[in-house]
Amino acid sequence: MTQDINIIIGQNIRNHRKGRSWSQQKLAKKVGITYQQVQKYETAQNAVSAAKLKKLAEILECSVQDFYYDPDSIINAEGIYRPSQMETLKINEMIGNFLKISDSPALQEHICVIVHNMALEHERQKLSAGF
Repeated sequence: MTQDINIIIGQNIRNHRKGRSWSQQKLAKKVGITYQQVQKYETAQNAVSAAKLKKLAEILECSVQDFYYDPDSIINAEGIYRPSQMETLKINEMIGNFLKISDSPALQEHICVIVHNMALEHERQKLSAGF
C-alpha cells in the first residue's frame, strides 16, 4: 500500500512538472535537490517527505492533496463520481460566484442554461471524436 501511494505521488509530481513543460533539472533547481532525486521521486524509488511535498506543491502551484490524486479511483465503490481536489476547488469557486448573484434569479438561470449547453456540446464533440 505504501508503495502504491508513492507511485501515485511520483506520477502526479511528473504530471505537474510536465504540465509546466519543465525538465527534471529545472524542477530540481527550484526545489534545491538534484535531478536524480526528482527522478527517484517520480519513479517511486524514494518516498517524498511531507516537507518536500509542501515545497513541491508551492513551486508547482498546486495543493499537497493534488499529489495524492489517483485517476483510477474517481468512481467509488457505489459507482458515484468523486471529483478530484482541483475539481472540488473549481466547483466551490463556481458555487461561491453563483451565490454572489442570488439576488438575480434570471441571471442564475441564464448561467445554468449556458453551462448546460456547453456540457452538451462537449459531449457531442467527445462522441464525434470517438471517446
